[in-house]
Amino acid sequence: MLNFVENLRHRAIAEYELDLSGIHSINHWNDVYLNGIILSKQDGVDPMVVTAFAYMHDCKRINDMIDPDHGKRASAFIDTLDPSDLGLNANQVILLKTACDGHTDGNISDDPTIGACWDADRLDLVRCRMIPIPDLMSTEVGKILAIKMQKYKNV
Repeated sequence: MLNFVENLRHRAIAEYELDLSGIHSINHWNDVYLNGIILSKQDGVDPMVVTAFAYMHDCKRINDMIDPDHGKRASAFIDTLDPSDLGLNANQVILLKTACDGHTDGNISDDPTIGACWDADRLDLVRCRMIPIPDLMSTEVGKILAIKMQKYKNV
């Protein structure tokens, strides 16, 4: 698994055009990865896709502010890669692309893997001084964690 993560991290860094100490870069990706490990313990979640999402979802941002198309650019970038180089099969790539594509839309997903991807990202909103909203979590564990974080809302 470590080589898989290192490969993804390397590819994301190579594509990333912004400051690597920025709010949407490597520290955020690592936090989304760690959130994803927790969320991947739920039934039906593919941990490989969640891990790939952690490093791919923001790698094509063009700024650290409002960038609504960065998920679509990440998805298009994934199309340029050989799935076997990513360590994923064709079905996993479809899930990854769907998760990247839609992660900025504020929706929830019934698909356990896509939901875990989106929740892993949203649980890191605290870096922006935003507390995740439980109703915007797709997974049960994501909702529980967001509810626990609500107690810090006015701190």
